[in-house]
Amino acid sequence: MKKGRRKNRDAMQEGCKTMSEELMEKYDVSKSGTLLPEEVKAIAVDLLREATPLVGGVTDEDIQMVMKLGGESVKPSITIKEIPTALAQLMWLKAENTEYVELFRKYDTDSSGFLPHDQLANLLTDLNEDVRVSDAEVEYVMAQSVEEGKEEKGITLEKLKPALAAWYCAERDMQGEVEQQISSAAAPSVEEAAAAPAEEAAAAPAEEAA
Repeated sequence: MKKGRRKNRDAMQEGCKTMSEELMEKYDVSKSGTLLPEEVKAIAVDLLREATPLVGGVTDEDIQMVMKLGGESVKPSITIKEIPTALAQLMWLKAENTEYVELFRKYDTDSSGFLPHDQLANLLTDLNEDVRVSDAEVEYVMAQSVEEGKEEKGITLEKLKPALAAWYCAERDMQGEVEQQISSAAAPSVEEAAAAPAEEAAAAPAEEAA
């Protein structure tokens, strides 16, 4: 490795170490030597000040994602060595929330602060790789986020993120139901499966005689 690259790497590592120490010093209010979920949330609130408040702020689900550190299970606390990984998760969250804001503003063509049915349909179609979504899907997303009696106005930016999360889950469940229906249609019924051996046995003598 060239000396210049090694110097840069060493400088970056030293910078990460210093930043981790500073964050631990500032946010470890419990003085446990680790960062608890509520302390990680305090970091998130301070770091994600631009797009995140516009989409509903830092949620418990966001903190659970950070506490997983890219793994499967939620850790009870984060050590000083794990802070850079936690920060990487927060930066990903920041980018995602910024994307939600940009997407909303792109389809809020009249700058009303709401996405009525037609504008929401265009947004969902964009997320669906330009495959037009059904009216039922648009109404489902609208129902997740719009108060009763305010359907005409449409969905707000603050409600967009949780509504889309519900849509993604529903879409996955619907896909699972379709696959199950196809599988069930292809599989023989219980009566057909029970009758098959008898039919084969009856056919065998006929074949031998032939």
